[in-house]
Amino acid sequence: MSLNQINHKIIIRYSLFQVPTLIIVIFTVFTIDHWYELDNTVKIIIILSWIMKDIIIFPFVWKSYIRKDHDKSLDILKHVGIAVDNINPKGYVRINGEIWKAESVEPHESIIKGQSVEVVEINGLRLKVRLIIDSD
Repeated sequence: MSLNQINHKIIIRYSLFQVPTLIIVIFTVFTIDHWYELDNTVKIIIILSWIMKDIIIFPFVWKSYIRKDHDKSLDILKHVGIAVDNINPKGYVRINGEIWKAESVEPHESIIKGQSVEVVEINGLRLKVRLIIDSD
């Protein structure tokens, strides 16, 4: 998707994320005005400058406001990892260089540190794994 193909929903999402800080800036300007009696032109310049900053930044950050339907956590299913400690029935595994909380799918199965496991299910941030038996 190029800058020319930006969906109006992306613009609305980006704009809505900018509203809270704009409110804070407006509140701050009027608070300072209460103490120092700013000229109306100065207040308008400050607020418009803040809005312009958001407009100028948008072309650089718009891609991060695209909703992604694909859940990347599901990509870890069927991956093979190594038990970092004993899993009896809970412990930790290393998959793709990341440490994950894990639980054996077989409640009475003990997986020893260093053994290979395969991810068979994801439950929140905990993986359900099964022991891979080496056929040497």
